Amino acid sequence: MDRFFLPAAALLLAAMACAQVASIRLESQTFDEGTHLAAGLSYWKTGDYRMNPEHPPLPKLLCAVPLLFMNVRLPFEYPSWSQGNELDFGGQFLYANNLTADQILFPARMVTIVLTLLLGVAMAWWTRRVFGAGEALLALAFLAFDPNVIAQGRYVTTDLAVALFSFLACVLWADALRTPTWLRVAAAGLALGLALASKFNALFLIPALLVLTLFRWPGWKRVALLIAVAYVTLLVPYIPDLVRSPALVPHAYSTGLAMLLDQDQHGRLSYLLGQISTRGWWYYFPVAYLVKTPVALLASTLAAAVLYVARRPKLPFEALALAVPAAIYWCFCLASHIDLGIRHLLPAYVLMIPLAATVVVRAAPKWLPIALVVLLAVESASIYPDYLAFFNWPSGGPSNGPRYLVDSNIDWGQDTKKLKTWLDARGIHEVCRVYFGMAVLSHYGIAELPLPANDDAAGRANLDCWAAASVTPLYGLHVAKDPYRWLREKQPVAKIGYSIYVYDLRKR
Repeated sequence: MDRFFLPAAALLLAAMACAQVASIRLESQTFDEGTHLAAGLSYWKTGDYRMNPEHPPLPKLLCAVPLLFMNVRLPFEYPSWSQGNELDFGGQFLYANNLTADQILFPARMVTIVLTLLLGVAMAWWTRRVFGAGEALLALAFLAFDPNVIAQGRYVTTDLAVALFSFLACVLWADALRTPTWLRVAAAGLALGLALASKFNALFLIPALLVLTLFRWPGWKRVALLIAVAYVTLLVPYIPDLVRSPALVPHAYSTGLAMLLDQDQHGRLSYLLGQISTRGWWYYFPVAYLVKTPVALLASTLAAAVLYVARRPKLPFEALALAVPAAIYWCFCLASHIDLGIRHLLPAYVLMIPLAATVVVRAAPKWLPIALVVLLAVESASIYPDYLAFFNWPSGGPSNGPRYLVDSNIDWGQDTKKLKTWLDARGIHEVCRVYFGMAVLSHYGIAELPLPANDDAAGRANLDCWAAASVTPLYGLHVAKDPYRWLREKQPVAKIGYSIYVYDLRKR
């Protein structure tokens, strides 16, 4: 197995990258990408963190790096900058610039794809070193073919970055606890700081690493080094903010954290199983996990749990570095009132995958890992190129997705270009449309008319058009009084990327 490890791992990583690059070129911006990208570039250009403080800056800074060498400008002349209106600022940046939105987005998205590849390399390297080559290849195959990882690893967002650095923080701290050299402790501290600078949900690492420390105490000096390196690393992306306003905690960081805690206290609109709530549901993420996780990964996790109980395969201490943080992160998710999507589970996914792979390889029949990889590859290929909309076949597949979830689980505004292709193929030049997203439809040559609501009986009676509706507002989320219930009762003639439903409302 060792002899074939490198070529097999390279092939898996190449397959994942090809799927990501090929599919992302077909998608317009998702809801948050313009905001994240414009904010990141504004941090580089001005050192001003007014845009998008609710997320730490590191992933935004990284994704904006290619734009530093491109002919793009920030729309400071618009009121959105002085008002701190991040959505408008992001839209003006993408659609009123020297380059097209696609030309701006693609190199920035490539940064996230590179981070996804780094996650695959890190998982394969560490799993092979700790558990073995077979375990590492199975874990890498699970990662590389997972539609959720492929989807979220292509966007200018924070979710993949925090998953990468959280994984590194956990496994490098486990290495440091087993062999507590100063270099290993410093590496774990660096990864912890990068995770904290990527997204606020990385705060779960503080109790997670503390619990791991209780199993193998490395001494106060090494714990102090971990904290010091993590703290300094966290401060680096905030240097301009610290220069402007010196403090132990950067002003932008404390502001963003306060915003997150306020959102969690008051809740945010979310959708689950046909219901809409601002307080969320404790079972939101378990349901999302069950319907959005490929069958092969669900089966591997279940098989790993059963096999571990039945056969008790011997696992090293490092297995705790996966199991304990994953369990703690799940507890955070169950308690959260911000139920926005499966993407928030990525830090748990990347910890659970190598653990499940290891148990399956060590305790299952030899044919099971091969069968699981083949099944996962088939599942992944079946959803290409619409990875964001993946739902497993027991849930009814992507066509059945809105029964369970909407928003970033299926519809993030990403399918405008696909709609344009579908309309052009049929010679349709104008649609009645309700859209969830931030892409400017006229930028893609789509002329649109408004779509009447339930209470506009006359407007509905006079409709004579093709209609296109994003499933998020179609199913009543982020719009008042479920205004498109009347349209939901009709049968769509097409489902573009599974996120836009097309209806023929022409008069015959």
